[in-house]
Amino acid sequence: MLNAMHKGCRRFVKHHVLDVEKILQRLEEVHLTLSGTKSRFGVLEILVVGHMCGSFGRKPNPEKVIAIARLADCSSITKSPPMLRRLDYTCGRPIVVTVDTSPRAICWVVGQEDEEGVRFASRFGAKILSKRQRDYPQVKCELWEVKTAMLTDRDLLIGAHVVLETDCLPLLGMIANCTTPDIHMLRWIAYIRSLNPELRHIAGKRNVVADIFSRARYNNEEEMLVVAEHEEEDDVWCRVGQQEVESDLDDLFNEELYGGLFGDIGYYLSTLRRRET
Repeated sequence: MLNAMHKGCRRFVKHHVLDVEKILQRLEEVHLTLSGTKSRFGVLEILVVGHMCGSFGRKPNPEKVIAIARLADCSSITKSPPMLRRLDYTCGRPIVVTVDTSPRAICWVVGQEDEEGVRFASRFGAKILSKRQRDYPQVKCELWEVKTAMLTDRDLLIGAHVVLETDCLPLLGMIANCTTPDIHMLRWIAYIRSLNPELRHIAGKRNVVADIFSRARYNNEEEMLVVAEHEEEDDVWCRVGQQEVESDLDDLFNEELYGGLFGDIGYYLSTLRRRET
């Protein structure tokens, strides 16, 4: 195709088109498909996660801007639906954890559906990936995200009917079957399965909230990256809280409630550390 017209085509454009052609041929050979809405070639701009992206950078979707501009002014404070409302938690109803991962960060949303099936979110979480974590295989990065989400919000999930939602189908198969030789991933899977979540696959277009938050840019990204670089990678079994530091673990143990040998046992159960004798 380019042989007849490559004379007026820049070299890097020609090489890029040839590489894309090879990739498409390879995908066809192994019977894989691409998302039609996300695959655009030779266009000046493209809609990605609610933003128009092009050589100019990114800008909001014009359709969303027009829709917001057409919103009517608030005529009655009492009759207009509130933007924020109190949390309405129903014991026994499933708690849904929706997760998504981008090349730079992870995000999860914890929520619950009401009697009419309307989903209300109660907690949002996001975390910048360290440089080493960005080199993980995609499925390992997705698995680490699930472990991080369930570890951070475990107080809401322990003893509840947990539903895990993701658009990564291989991840669900890995959690269900433990099909990995990686010891770190096996530990993460063990922790995830200790909460006995119901695994549910959803289409990528239904995972909008977690997708947007995982691709968001933050003002303090450099600070968040430094924190991510210094955090321990595999801390499921030796960490008590997400933000706790080593010096504060002693405050979790009440010496007055124990005595003798039971004091050592209680100290370990409270801090997951052994006393120095």
